[in-house]
Amino acid sequence: MEITELPECTPVPAPGNGTKSCTNPDDNLIPGTECWFECNSGFYAEGPTHTTCELNSARTGASFTNRGPRCIPLCPQNAVLDVVFAIEISTSASSVQTLKEITAAVIRKFSIGSTDTKIGVVGFRGNRVNPMVSNLKDRKTQPGLITFVNNLSFSPPGVGATPTLMSYINTNMFVATQGDRPNAGNVIVTMQSSSISVTKGGENTMIPVSSVYNTFRLVEAAIRK
Repeated sequence: MEITELPECTPVPAPGNGTKSCTNPDDNLIPGTECWFECNSGFYAEGPTHTTCELNSARTGASFTNRGPRCIPLCPQNAVLDVVFAIEISTSASSVQTLKEITAAVIRKFSIGSTDTKIGVVGFRGNRVNPMVSNLKDRKTQPGLITFVNNLSFSPPGVGATPTLMSYINTNMFVATQGDRPNAGNVIVTMQSSSISVTKGGENTMIPVSSVYNTFRLVEAAIRK
C-alpha cells in the first residue's frame, strides 16, 4: 500500500523585534502544526499572535492561516499622556475587585508626573458618574492613585443616558483647571465587567476581560500605541 506524505507548510518567520515558537520544527511543518508569536519588551503585536498549518480544500497543499503580527514600538514609559480610567462599580463586588486589580497593575507600568503621564480615575454606575473622582491634578504618585482605586467599592447601578459618563470626562476632567495638558495625548480607559475599551486619538480598542495579568498587558499596550 502506497503511503502518501502529507504536504508541509512554508515556515513563517519570527516577527522583527519578536519571537516565534511552534509545536514542530521548521523542517516538519505538517498540517496541525501551531505557532505562537510574542513581541519583545517595548513593542506590541499588531495582528494575530497564533497561526495553524492547514491543508487546502483539495488536500494537495498546506499553508498557515496567517503570517503572524508586526511588532510595533510602544510609547516610552515616560510618554506625555493624560489618561482617565472609568471603572464600572455596579456589576458585582468580585467584578469590581478584578477591574481594580487590572487598573492598579496598569498604573504601576507608567511614570507618573507633571512631565510624564498623568492619571485620573472615576467610578461609574449605569453610565452615571460616582461621587468619588480623582482628577488628573489630584494624585501625583503611583501609591496615591492605587490607594484611591482600592478605595472604590461596589455600588448598585444608577439610571442615566449612555453619554453621561463620557460627557463628564470630556467636560470636567480633560480641562486645564483639572490638570489636562495641551501637549499630552488624551486616553479614556472604560473598564467594564466583560470588556475594556481604550479610546485614544479617535481610535477605539476593545479588550475582553480575562486574567488580571493578560488583561493589564493588553490595556497597557493599547494606551502606549
